Amino acid sequence: MRITESKLARTFAFAFVSIFLFYRAAEAQTGARITFGINPTIFRAGQPASAELSVFAVSSSPLTLSAGTNFMFFLDSSLGTVQSATAPVAVESSTLLPGDFSVSFAGGQNPVIVTYNGLPKIFAFGDSFSVKINMIASAQPGPGKLSLLSQFLPSVNGALPFTTASIVDFANSGTSAITHDQTLIGDGTSAMPLGIAPGGVTTADLATAAVTSDKIAPGQVVKSLNDLFDNITLSAGANITLTPAVGNILTIAAPKALTAVSHDSSLIGDGTNGSPLRIASNPSIGAFFTNEDISGGAGLDGPGRDVLSKTVPAGSYVIFARVDLSNIDPDAQFASCRLSTGAFTEIRIGELGGAYLSTATLLDVATFNSQSTITVHCNGFKIVTTSNGDGFPQVALTAIRVGSIQ
Repeated sequence: MRITESKLARTFAFAFVSIFLFYRAAEAQTGARITFGINPTIFRAGQPASAELSVFAVSSSPLTLSAGTNFMFFLDSSLGTVQSATAPVAVESSTLLPGDFSVSFAGGQNPVIVTYNGLPKIFAFGDSFSVKINMIASAQPGPGKLSLLSQFLPSVNGALPFTTASIVDFANSGTSAITHDQTLIGDGTSAMPLGIAPGGVTTADLATAAVTSDKIAPGQVVKSLNDLFDNITLSAGANITLTPAVGNILTIAAPKALTAVSHDSSLIGDGTNGSPLRIASNPSIGAFFTNEDISGGAGLDGPGRDVLSKTVPAGSYVIFARVDLSNIDPDAQFASCRLSTGAFTEIRIGELGGAYLSTATLLDVATFNSQSTITVHCNGFKIVTTSNGDGFPQVALTAIRVGSIQ
């Protein structure tokens, strides 16, 4: 495999074989075995620059390099002044190596010398090597000359063969402005450097997925929602509504969507305005009939509460009801109980700590043409149903069906 140290070497190999040999000074060198050149070939007057000095084998007969073979480059003042030369040498060859060469430069107008130090090797047709130099171009615009002294290259009329490069003054003939469209501003000069105009970059100018999250400043956009990304759909759960509105407004609400409240038998009502929840009269709890103090302490004009109820089919009935009541007020109070069929009784119960226990009894008869509910309703101030030792109220409602009522 051919060893490649410089792409420029390949460029010169063809450029100088086809151009320099046939069109420049080398066309007078009958039997030339090598040619040489400099790249680049245009330099700005008085400015520092880097260049490559190259040698190419163009002999149809093999050339042999031996230890101590020198190639001496002379940079004429018309081209500039060499500041330094750097190693290693760049080599394009199947046999030669960069380590076979060394570079020396004594400064000033001294030549740049490339010396072959290896064992004898063939410098075959198409092989080349290059050395990099740093230089200051001549301050005078015009052609500049590079010469080479080598045992493989004869002199021409007693003078060293040479090639030329151009020294130009860009300060007088350089670009004064750059034409561009409205996406850029400035004319490309130092006073007005080119830049992107406001609005010059549009969506069409951006590659797909070009803008990533870490390129967006904090506090500018919502990058995720509860570790969810991209297009997120909000879904309303039970008793929740989501309402989008003009202006990118999303309203999340929990409307009064309850139509009833589930509860056990210790409560009655469905929790609506028409049927508020209240404690039911059942065997597990005592029940206050009212907490309203009626003038005179009677307490009988309060709303009271249904204590017992029983649903019966159509027919005639003898109805009995018993309700044990307690007064929990320090003063004696009146209590009353009424059957929904019409029977009514009123009793007086002593103060708390005294004869505060009493029983209301009711007896009635009724005939129902359809299924009906019989209710016992009691009221009184600070009156509760009386519990037995097990905590169950002492209440009873009995409806005995009879053939007829006389």
